[in-house]
Amino acid sequence: MGIKNLSKFINTYSKNCITTININELNNKIVGIDAYNILYQMLTAIRNNGSGFTNNNGEDTTHIYAILMKTISLLKKGIKPVYIFDGKAPELKNKTLENRNIVKDKAKIELNKLQLIENKTSDDIKNINKLGQQTTTLTNKHVKECQEILTLLGIPFINAPSEADAQLAYLIKNNYIDYVLSEDMDLLTFGCNKLIRDYKSSKKQITIYNLDLLLKDLNYNMNEFIDLCILLGCDYTDTISGIGLVRAYKLINEHKNIETILKNIKQKEPENFNYKKARTFFINPPVEIINNNFKFKNGDIDKLLEKIIDYYDFDCDYWNKFLKFLNPSKKYTSSKNLFN
Repeated sequence: MGIKNLSKFINTYSKNCITTININELNNKIVGIDAYNILYQMLTAIRNNGSGFTNNNGEDTTHIYAILMKTISLLKKGIKPVYIFDGKAPELKNKTLENRNIVKDKAKIELNKLQLIENKTSDDIKNINKLGQQTTTLTNKHVKECQEILTLLGIPFINAPSEADAQLAYLIKNNYIDYVLSEDMDLLTFGCNKLIRDYKSSKKQITIYNLDLLLKDLNYNMNEFIDLCILLGCDYTDTISGIGLVRAYKLINEHKNIETILKNIKQKEPENFNYKKARTFFINPPVEIINNNFKFKNGDIDKLLEKIIDYYDFDCDYWNKFLKFLNPSKKYTSSKNLFN
């Protein structure tokens, strides 16, 4: 979920913090990627246009296609990607995850019912695609396979100890990366200053959310902004009934923090209003401390081609051509094709 209505809030009260740059300005820049966010986004798009990909053994390979296409698309623009994978979710997020699992389980039941229908209507097919998106899952096996592909491409990645968003914010605050690419707005709440949203390689202009400009427009310090985000709604605590976008803005402007707000409103705080713990998590989340800048290695493209063609059963001629710009030492010939 990120922060509820934060994008709408920013468009209402701080349009100045949304800037654009030419995509060419990302050339040679290090961009942190929220791996799960991007993979789910691509898997949803792919499966919306079909049922995904499998190898000759019927094993799902859609995630391999997704990580390859996204990474190569970025590399062709001269962007240096660094992928950050989520670690263990904090206990504060348990209720949110439970609710998501309930929604996913219901979607699976509905999907199974629709798939049993023999003569499917166009509406049935649309609903199957929609439910297929809602039930998309990345397993630990999928993640390890994606990371193997990144290693063969020479692309660095980090397994965050907790939330990838927190790790990405740490990296940009400490100048290890230049931008963060994600659709999750709570990156701003963790302190990410340059957030790329709605990225498409076909676009010439890239949208950047600048946290410094946002705080300046609102005349907030970081703690006030975090309390605003908690009032709007985050993954780590329930919210106070009757406080929406406009009222949250007015309350922070007047009272500056949630403690004072609670003393001056009639609503009672909900039973699971863990705002103090949520605030602490945004300010000081668990992250992996690194001491060196990221190193981008020359990938082993021959091994990559061998893996995706002989193991994942991708098309030999297509991927030889597609990866040619990475200068493989020789054209890979699949052993499977020698006997065709």
